[in-house]
Amino acid sequence: MKNSFSGNRFLPFALFAVFFTSFSAYLAALNPAFFNDDSAETITAGFTLGLQHPPGYALATLVNRLFSFIPVGSPSFRINLGSAILSALAVTLLASLLFRFLRDFLNPNQLSANSFNDNLALATAVAAGLLSAFSKTWWEKSIGAKGGVYILGTVLVFVIWHLLLERERVLQKNQRLAFLSFFLFGLGLANHWETLVLFIPLPLVFLARNSPDQDPFPKSFRLLLPAFLLLGASPLLYLPLRSALHPALNLGAPESFHFFLADFFRTYYTGREGGLLATLFQVLNGTVPWEKFFSLFHTIMDTQGKQISIHLMEEMKVPTLLLALFGLAVWRFSGERRLWLVFLAPMALLFLSLCWASWIPPGPNAGWYTDVFLLPVNWMIPFLAAAGFYWLAVRFGGGPKTILAFLFFASIPLYLFSANFKTCDHKTKTIPYDYGVNLLKSLPKDSVFFAETDEDYFSLYYLQQAEKMRRDVKMIPAFILFEPWGVWEIEKLFPDLGLTASSQNFHDPLHRIIFSTSEIIQKNKNKNPCAFSFFEGAFHRDYLSRHPDLSLRRSGIVLELDSPAVSKGPWLESTGLRTRHREEFLSNPHPALWGIGAVYQKVGVTLF
Repeated sequence: MKNSFSGNRFLPFALFAVFFTSFSAYLAALNPAFFNDDSAETITAGFTLGLQHPPGYALATLVNRLFSFIPVGSPSFRINLGSAILSALAVTLLASLLFRFLRDFLNPNQLSANSFNDNLALATAVAAGLLSAFSKTWWEKSIGAKGGVYILGTVLVFVIWHLLLERERVLQKNQRLAFLSFFLFGLGLANHWETLVLFIPLPLVFLARNSPDQDPFPKSFRLLLPAFLLLGASPLLYLPLRSALHPALNLGAPESFHFFLADFFRTYYTGREGGLLATLFQVLNGTVPWEKFFSLFHTIMDTQGKQISIHLMEEMKVPTLLLALFGLAVWRFSGERRLWLVFLAPMALLFLSLCWASWIPPGPNAGWYTDVFLLPVNWMIPFLAAAGFYWLAVRFGGGPKTILAFLFFASIPLYLFSANFKTCDHKTKTIPYDYGVNLLKSLPKDSVFFAETDEDYFSLYYLQQAEKMRRDVKMIPAFILFEPWGVWEIEKLFPDLGLTASSQNFHDPLHRIIFSTSEIIQKNKNKNPCAFSFFEGAFHRDYLSRHPDLSLRRSGIVLELDSPAVSKGPWLESTGLRTRHREEFLSNPHPALWGIGAVYQKVGVTLF
C-alpha cells in the first residue's frame, strides 16, 4: 500500500523556488547569439520554419517558432531564452517527481508518514533538482538553442512519469492517463526519436497487469493506444510538407517518402557508424576477421567508453556518485521495484547504446559528443542520489544528525553553482556569431560562396535568413553537393547559377560533387565573385586540389578566385574584422573555436 500522508503546504513555494533559482542562473549566463554547435541552425529553423539536419527535429522547430515571437531581443536571444525556460521547467518537474517518488513510493512499508519525513522529502527533492540544474553540461545546454532540443524531450519524459506515478498512487486503471502518456511519447518521437526510444518502458508500464486476473485495459482500448502514439508523432508530417515548399534551410529535403525515411533514420550517417552486432555477424559469416571486431571494440571503448567515467566524475562529483550507488542499493529494499525498473532500464540502455556502436569520431570532439549524449545522466544520477540520501536521513530519526546530513547534501548544488558559473557564463561569448559577420564583411557584392564547415554555413544560414543580412550572397554548403537532394536544392534556390547536376547520372557521390563544383565555377567565375573559406572541407578536397594552378586573393577571412573579368573589391583588410571577446578562446575549449582561431591567425589577427 502507498503512503497515505497527503498534501504539503510548502510544495508550491518549493517548486517555484526551483524554477526561479534555475531560470535566474540561466538568464544571467544566457548566450545572446549562438553556440559553436548546431545552435545557429536550430535557431534559423525555428525562426523561419526551415528544416534542420536529420532527423529533422520537427517538434523542436515548431516549439522554437513559438519562442521566436517573444517580444525581446534578437531571434537568437529569444530561442535561447526558450531553452532556458524549458530547462527550468524540466528541473522543476524533476523536483516534483522526486518528491512524489520519495514520499509515496520509496520503501513505503518502512518509512513512517509524518510531517518531518514529508518535509525532508520535499527539501531533498529541491536539492536534487538544483543539483541537476547546475551540473555543467545541463547548464550549458540550458542557455543555447541546440540544448533545448534535448531538454524538450526530457520535459515530455517527466510529464509521462508524473502520469505514471499518479496512476500508481491512486491504484486506478485510468485509461485517459494511458492515452495521454502514449500521446506525449509520440510527441517525443517527433522531436528526437533516438533519445526517446530509451524510455519505451514508460508508456508500456500502463499496459502491465496489477495482478494475473486483472487487466487494466480492455483490448478495445489497447487498439486505441497506437492511434494516440501516431497522433502524438504527427508533427513529423511537418518535415515533408515544409520541405515541398523548398525553404532556404532544407537539409535532407525529405519531400519524398524515400528521402523522408532516410532523413528520419539518419541513413546519411550510417556509413560512418560501425556496430559491434553487425560486425559480429560479419565475423560469423566469414566475411571479416575477428581482428576487425576486436579493433572496433577497442575503438569504442577508447573513444566513448572512457568518457562515461570522465563525464560522471566531472559532472556529478564523488559525493553524488556515492549516494547514487547507495540509491541503487535502496532499490533492493523498495516495495515498488517495478517503478524502479522503469527508471533504471533507460539508464542501462543509455550506457549500452554508447558502448555498442562507433558513431562518435575519434578526436578532440569525442568528449563533447559524449557529454551531450549523456545529458540524461545529469538528472538520473541526482534522482538516485536523492533516493539514497533520503533513505539514510530518515533512519537518522530526525534531530541534529538529519539536519547536518541535509546541509551536506544541499551543499553539493551550491558547490556546482560556484564551480560551473564561470564556465557556463556565455553572455559575452559571441565568437561564432562574429565569425559569420566577418564572412559576410569579407565577401564582395553578389558573391558565390562555398561554405566548408558548420562554422561557415550554420552562421550564414542564421545571419541571412533570420537577421536578413547580405541576402545578395549565394551561400552553397559544399557538403550537400555529394547528395542528389543537395544539388536539387541548389538548383531550386539559385537557378541563375546554371547547375544541371540533377539531370546527370553519377557512379558515386564523389563524381557528383566534382561535377557540381566545376560547373558552378565555370559558369560563374567571370560574372560573379567566387569565394570560399579557409576551412579545408569538401570544396578544398574536391575542387581546389584538382586545380593547383588557380590564382587566389584574400579578402578578410575568405579566399576568392582571381578572375579578371569580374569586378573585384573592395578587399577587406584584417583590421576591418570584428574580433571582440577574444578571451573566449582561452576560456572555451571547444574544438570548433580552435578552427576559427586558426583562421584568424592565418590572416594575421592576434587573438591574445
